[in-house]
Amino acid sequence: MTEDEGANLQLPRGQAWRHSRIAATKANFAPPPELATWYRLESVRLDNGDALYQDGDSVQVTTKWTPPSAFEGLALATIAAIFGDLRAGLGNGQFYSPDKRSKTWAGKVIVKASGKSPDDAAKILRAWIKNGALIEDTCENDHREEVACVTLSETKAREILGALYPKPEADE
Repeated sequence: MTEDEGANLQLPRGQAWRHSRIAATKANFAPPPELATWYRLESVRLDNGDALYQDGDSVQVTTKWTPPSAFEGLALATIAAIFGDLRAGLGNGQFYSPDKRSKTWAGKVIVKASGKSPDDAAKILRAWIKNGALIEDTCENDHREEVACVTLSETKAREILGALYPKPEADE
């Protein structure tokens, strides 16, 4: 694992060297770091000490390691607020973009509401697009150009939020 991958996966600085992954392909064909299967070197004491060698021996073992989830600590109330902002869009019938390079990137809504890093926001956004909570589409921008956008799937939002899902206005 590189130091940059370690930082992206929220490892303490200087701990990336303990982690590795096995890939049967070239590195540029491997899955992104957050989707890879990672292994960690850990020290295990053998408890074989005696009067002369009290500390005993330790060996290194490899254990499977799972990076922390970008969703960790993200309350349902915060998700409800994010979904509300994404549902409302930018106004004038415009919606947020799935493209991180865009001024209207949907991840900015996640960062603002949750305090998550832009990298975590990108992971959350990818997960919601993958599970269908957000739908990638094309919309017109304020210059009447077709641009990529994301819209909220109300069915998935209701499924995720449960009792926190706001009733649509037509049902009130």
